[in-house]
Amino acid sequence: SAQSFDLTVLPAKNEITADPGTTSELSITVRNHAPQAMDIKVYPMDYYITPDNQFVFEEPGHYTYSCATWLRFDRETISMGPNSEAQLPVRVEIPPDAEPGGHYAVVFFEKVLTPEEIATGAQLAPRVGALILLTVPGEIVREGVIRSFSVESDFLSLWGPSQAKKEGFPVRSLRYRLEVENPGNVHITVKAFMSYRPSLG
Repeated sequence: SAQSFDLTVLPAKNEITADPGTTSELSITVRNHAPQAMDIKVYPMDYYITPDNQFVFEEPGHYTYSCATWLRFDRETISMGPNSEAQLPVRVEIPPDAEPGGHYAVVFFEKVLTPEEIATGAQLAPRVGALILLTVPGEIVREGVIRSFSVESDFLSLWGPSQAKKEGFPVRSLRYRLEVENPGNVHITVKAFMSYRPSLG
Protein backbone atom coordinates (compact mmCIF):
# COMPACT_ATOMS: atom_id res chain seq x y z
CA SER A 1 0.00 0.00 0.00
CA ALA A 2 2.83 2.40 0.83
CA GLN A 3 4.46 1.76 -2.55
CA SER A 4 1.28 2.84 -4.37
CA PHE A 5 0.88 6.02 -2.29
CA ASP A 6 2.74 9.04 -3.66
CA LEU A 7 0.75 12.13 -2.72
CA THR A 8 1.82 15.74 -2.33
CA VAL A 9 -0.17 18.60 -0.77
CA LEU A 10 0.65 22.26 -1.41
CA PRO A 11 1.13 24.38 0.55
CA ALA A 12 2.12 22.14 3.45
CA LYS A 13 1.66 25.07 5.86
CA ASN A 14 -1.18 27.59 5.53
CA GLU A 15 -0.86 30.76 7.63
CA ILE A 16 -3.89 33.06 7.75
CA THR A 17 -5.21 35.92 9.89
CA ALA A 18 -8.95 36.44 10.40
CA ASP A 19 -11.19 38.39 12.76
CA PRO A 20 -13.80 36.78 15.04
CA GLY A 21 -17.15 36.25 13.36
CA THR A 22 -15.70 36.24 9.84
CA THR A 23 -15.09 33.58 7.21
CA SER A 24 -11.76 32.99 5.49
CA GLU A 25 -11.11 30.81 2.47
CA LEU A 26 -8.02 29.00 1.24
CA SER A 27 -7.23 26.27 -1.27
CA ILE A 28 -5.01 23.19 -0.93
CA THR A 29 -3.55 21.52 -4.03
CA VAL A 30 -3.40 17.72 -4.03
CA ARG A 31 -1.13 15.87 -6.48
CA ASN A 32 -1.24 12.13 -7.08
CA HIS A 33 2.14 11.07 -8.48
CA ALA A 34 1.24 7.35 -8.47
CA PRO A 35 0.54 5.52 -11.77
CA GLN A 36 -2.85 4.32 -10.50
CA ALA A 37 -6.10 5.96 -9.44
CA MET A 38 -7.10 6.25 -5.79
CA ASP A 39 -9.77 7.74 -3.56
CA ILE A 40 -8.58 10.19 -0.89
CA LYS A 41 -10.47 10.82 2.36
CA VAL A 42 -10.25 14.37 3.73
CA TYR A 43 -10.67 15.22 7.44
CA PRO A 44 -9.29 17.66 10.06
CA MET A 45 -7.55 16.89 13.37
CA ASP A 46 -5.86 18.70 16.24
CA TYR A 47 -2.12 18.42 16.68
CA TYR A 48 0.55 19.07 19.26
CA ILE A 49 4.34 19.14 18.79
CA THR A 50 6.51 17.73 21.57
CA PRO A 51 9.83 19.34 22.59
CA ASP A 52 11.56 16.66 20.48
CA ASN A 53 9.59 17.72 17.37
CA GLN A 54 7.23 14.73 17.36
CA PHE A 55 3.65 15.33 16.20
CA VAL A 56 0.77 14.11 18.40
CA PHE A 57 -2.68 14.06 16.75
CA GLU A 58 -6.04 14.26 18.52
CA GLU A 59 -9.69 14.50 17.53
CA PRO A 60 -11.00 17.98 16.54
CA GLY A 61 -11.63 20.20 19.56
CA HIS A 62 -9.29 18.30 21.89
CA TYR A 63 -7.03 21.32 22.48
CA THR A 64 -8.26 24.77 23.54
CA TYR A 65 -6.25 26.36 20.73
CA SER A 66 -7.85 24.13 18.07
CA CYS A 67 -9.46 25.48 14.91
CA ALA A 68 -10.22 22.03 13.45
CA THR A 69 -13.94 22.37 14.22
CA TRP A 70 -14.00 25.66 12.28
CA LEU A 71 -12.98 24.02 8.97
CA ARG A 72 -15.52 23.26 6.25
CA PHE A 73 -14.93 21.21 3.06
CA ASP A 74 -17.11 20.95 -0.03
CA ARG A 75 -16.40 17.20 -0.15
CA GLU A 76 -15.07 14.50 2.16
CA THR A 77 -13.59 12.27 -0.56
CA ILE A 78 -11.50 13.13 -3.62
CA SER A 79 -11.32 10.66 -6.51
CA MET A 80 -7.99 11.10 -8.27
CA GLY A 81 -6.75 9.57 -11.48
CA PRO A 82 -3.15 8.50 -12.14
CA ASN A 83 -0.66 11.40 -12.16
CA SER A 84 -3.42 13.93 -11.59
CA GLU A 85 -4.01 17.10 -9.58
CA ALA A 86 -7.02 18.41 -7.67
CA GLN A 87 -7.96 21.49 -5.65
CA LEU A 88 -9.65 21.35 -2.24
CA PRO A 89 -11.35 24.61 -1.19
CA VAL A 90 -11.30 25.08 2.59
CA ARG A 91 -13.62 27.51 4.37
CA VAL A 92 -12.67 28.64 7.87
CA GLU A 93 -15.61 29.93 9.93
CA ILE A 94 -14.22 31.85 12.93
CA PRO A 95 -16.69 32.01 15.87
CA PRO A 96 -17.67 35.49 17.15
CA ASP A 97 -16.20 34.65 20.56
CA ALA A 98 -12.89 33.29 19.20
CA GLU A 99 -10.03 34.02 21.60
CA PRO A 100 -7.19 36.23 20.27
CA GLY A 101 -4.00 34.38 19.42
CA GLY A 102 -3.04 31.25 17.53
CA HIS A 103 -5.42 28.44 16.57
CA TYR A 104 -4.22 25.31 14.81
CA ALA A 105 -5.33 22.21 12.91
CA VAL A 106 -4.10 19.75 10.31
CA VAL A 107 -6.06 18.66 7.23
CA PHE A 108 -5.30 15.02 6.45
CA PHE A 109 -5.49 13.41 3.02
CA GLU A 110 -5.73 9.66 3.57
CA LYS A 111 -5.87 6.88 1.02
CA VAL A 112 -9.10 4.89 1.02
CA LEU A 113 -8.06 1.24 0.99
CA THR A 114 -9.57 -0.90 -1.75
CA PRO A 115 -11.31 -4.21 -0.93
CA GLU A 116 -8.32 -5.99 -2.48
CA GLU A 117 -5.87 -4.19 -0.18
CA ILE A 118 -8.00 -4.96 2.86
CA ALA A 119 -8.25 -8.61 1.81
CA THR A 120 -4.46 -8.85 1.63
CA GLY A 121 -4.13 -7.63 5.21
CA ALA A 122 -3.50 -3.91 4.65
CA GLN A 123 -5.02 -2.24 7.71
CA LEU A 124 -3.01 0.99 7.96
CA ALA A 125 -3.88 3.65 5.38
CA PRO A 126 -1.09 6.11 4.51
CA ARG A 127 -1.84 9.82 4.79
CA VAL A 128 -0.24 13.23 4.38
CA GLY A 129 -1.25 16.46 6.11
CA ALA A 130 -1.41 20.21 5.51
CA LEU A 131 -1.09 22.46 8.59
CA ILE A 132 -3.48 25.34 9.29
CA LEU A 133 -2.03 28.16 11.41
CA LEU A 134 -4.71 30.76 12.11
CA THR A 135 -4.13 33.99 14.03
CA VAL A 136 -7.09 35.86 15.52
CA PRO A 137 -6.14 39.55 16.05
CA GLY A 138 -6.37 41.12 19.48
CA GLU A 139 -4.07 40.99 22.48
CA ILE A 140 -1.19 39.07 20.88
CA VAL A 141 1.82 37.97 22.94
CA ARG A 142 4.70 37.01 20.64
CA GLU A 143 7.73 35.93 22.64
CA GLY A 144 10.51 33.35 22.61
CA VAL A 145 12.80 32.33 25.49
CA ILE A 146 16.01 30.26 25.27
CA ARG A 147 15.68 27.70 28.09
CA SER A 148 18.87 25.71 27.60
CA PHE A 149 21.88 25.28 25.34
CA SER A 150 24.29 22.37 25.61
CA VAL A 151 27.21 20.83 23.73
CA GLU A 152 27.29 17.03 23.69
CA SER A 153 31.06 16.72 23.47
CA ASP A 154 34.30 17.42 25.33
CA PHE A 155 37.67 18.98 24.62
CA LEU A 156 39.57 15.71 24.06
CA SER A 157 37.10 14.46 21.46
CA LEU A 158 38.30 17.18 19.09
CA TRP A 159 41.75 15.60 18.86
CA GLY A 160 40.83 11.98 18.23
CA PRO A 161 41.06 10.24 14.85
CA SER A 162 38.77 11.70 12.21
CA GLN A 163 35.47 9.84 11.83
CA ALA A 164 35.46 10.66 8.12
CA LYS A 165 39.18 9.89 7.73
CA LYS A 166 39.75 13.39 6.40
CA GLU A 167 42.18 16.17 7.30
CA GLY A 168 41.07 19.37 9.02
CA PHE A 169 39.72 20.59 12.35
CA PRO A 170 37.60 19.79 14.17
CA VAL A 171 38.05 16.14 13.27
CA ARG A 172 34.79 15.08 14.96
CA SER A 173 31.24 16.29 14.60
CA LEU A 174 29.81 18.09 17.63
CA ARG A 175 26.18 17.78 18.70
CA TYR A 176 24.32 20.78 20.11
CA ARG A 177 20.91 21.07 21.73
CA LEU A 178 19.03 24.37 21.81
CA GLU A 179 15.72 24.48 23.70
CA VAL A 180 13.38 27.40 23.01
CA GLU A 181 10.08 27.98 24.83
CA ASN A 182 7.13 29.91 23.42
CA PRO A 183 5.28 31.47 26.42
CA GLY A 184 3.07 33.57 24.13
CA ASN A 185 -0.36 32.92 22.64
CA VAL A 186 0.63 32.70 18.98
CA HIS A 187 3.17 30.67 17.00
CA ILE A 188 6.66 31.97 16.37
CA THR A 189 9.32 31.09 13.82
CA VAL A 190 12.83 30.71 15.22
CA LYS A 191 16.09 30.93 13.28
CA ALA A 192 19.25 30.26 15.27
CA PHE A 193 22.83 31.37 14.62
CA MET A 194 25.98 30.10 16.38
CA SER A 195 29.41 31.71 16.25
CA TYR A 196 32.74 30.19 17.28
CA ARG A 197 35.79 31.88 18.81
CA PRO A 198 39.09 30.08 19.54
CA SER A 199 39.88 30.20 23.25
CA LEU A 200 43.56 30.84 22.51
CA GLY A 201 42.92 33.59 19.97
